[in-house]
Amino acid sequence: MSGLIQTAMLALLWMPVDTPGAKVIVAANILMTCFNIVISLSTVPGIGPLLIAVLRSFRPMKTMFLLMGMVSSTFFCVFTTISDDHRDLMYVGIYLYRALFLGDGDASEALSGFDDGHEQIMDFGEEMFTGDGSNLLVNASNVFMVIASLLFSIVLLNLVIGMYSKFYEEMQPFSVLLFHQQRARACVCYMLAPGIPVDVFLKEPGPGKWCRFYLYTAAGLCFMLSVGILLLEHEMLVLNTIFMTLGLQLSQVACVLNISYTAKQTNYLWVSYRADYNEEHYMETTNKELSMLRRDLADVRAAGKEDLLQIKQLLTARFPETSHSRHCRALGGGTDAHSVEFPCGE
Repeated sequence: MSGLIQTAMLALLWMPVDTPGAKVIVAANILMTCFNIVISLSTVPGIGPLLIAVLRSFRPMKTMFLLMGMVSSTFFCVFTTISDDHRDLMYVGIYLYRALFLGDGDASEALSGFDDGHEQIMDFGEEMFTGDGSNLLVNASNVFMVIASLLFSIVLLNLVIGMYSKFYEEMQPFSVLLFHQQRARACVCYMLAPGIPVDVFLKEPGPGKWCRFYLYTAAGLCFMLSVGILLLEHEMLVLNTIFMTLGLQLSQVACVLNISYTAKQTNYLWVSYRADYNEEHYMETTNKELSMLRRDLADVRAAGKEDLLQIKQLLTARFPETSHSRHCRALGGGTDAHSVEFPCGE
């Protein structure tokens, strides 16, 4: 809640961000606060499992991202080498990103000789890539751009999409379990967080409504002072920041007041269980393993029968049966298909 209030105040209120540095700082603060709010939604039912599955699917792809970085760095060095003399590294990096990641044809023409129809002359009045007047550089840039487009834009990007889809399907069944773990971790963090000494304000706090009222009143006064200083005195940014931070902290303490005071609350025994357990999902792998074992066992039995038959045939050919020969049975001693007669001698 405090992050949401802070983002709304920074984005909607008129603030003295006239300098470029101040604008960058405020924009970075809004970006990080919004990311913090989105990550905190992982403990909200409904959107939490989806958000966890989306974020956790990126972890197995670290090696793939490293490979993409190596390939893009290679082509960055290549096009930096053959670029025009008056082009800097920022120019090459931006247009190479547009060409490889976004598939922008205009960016490809800005780094190579793809503009064979001289459309850039009609649009900008000059060619963005001339190769310093060398046809060899222009032709070489065309070859390098074709290789970069085929290898990166067609092969690697499509492979990343396929890999992410596979990892997302694998992570989705476990997202509910990770969601409950995240909620349990958040509950423990709130319970173990240092709270304010309520007994200093009230001997018998009860629900703490008066103490919470005092805190909200103080937080409201801090916000009003912060806005007043912001609108009247544009140069007192430090004092404005102090009052805004103090108001946010007081409002957060007021929200967790009942949780922080646990002196007179009843103790409970927490019992956790697997709420996402699905017998069919977890037995699927076991059933596959049992099927493979049964198939292997059947193959072993069939091979054993064939070996026994071959041994019987060899023994029959080596020691033909006669009326006065004596025999004994081995390998089971029965009369089924696994029993074989061996000559025991005279």
